[in-house]
Amino acid sequence: MHDSYSVISKSFLTSAQCDEIIANHDCNLEHVEQSINRKVNIKEIDLFSIPNLVELLIDANNKIFRMDTNGETECYFARYDPGNHYDKLHIDSLSAEITRKVSFSIFLNDEFEGGNFEMLGESLDIRKGKLCVFPSFLPHRVTAVTAGTRYVIFGFLLGPRLK
Repeated sequence: MHDSYSVISKSFLTSAQCDEIIANHDCNLEHVEQSINRKVNIKEIDLFSIPNLVELLIDANNKIFRMDTNGETECYFARYDPGNHYDKLHIDSLSAEITRKVSFSIFLNDEFEGGNFEMLGESLDIRKGKLCVFPSFLPHRVTAVTAGTRYVIFGFLLGPRLK
């Protein structure tokens, strides 16, 4: 899918690559709970450890979003257990001098229920191995996982604050 808001790659990681990422990173996670809005287990990981990801993100930004980025990145591995969510509609941009400009999510498994990724009020049907790239100012959320465990990598290209 490609529209004015997002880019979703048809196939970014193979099933085996997704399984390997889960096996390598599903440990030593920090439990994050922000009031009733967010509940998830995460840890920061190296964006450059995912082959071709940086190049694809820069290419998507240059061709579609044209955000002013500075080469800095953030990248996280996340596990959503049953009841976990980021159910508050939110944007990733911050008010700091350096902010998140381009956001992405890589979906690592399908063996869960709930946990829908919604953008602009629509649930996006994104499956294992798919990549979603979008401007960080677009409102989105993750509904509560009702069964199974949802795994995802998410992150950001950073740049100067939007003017």
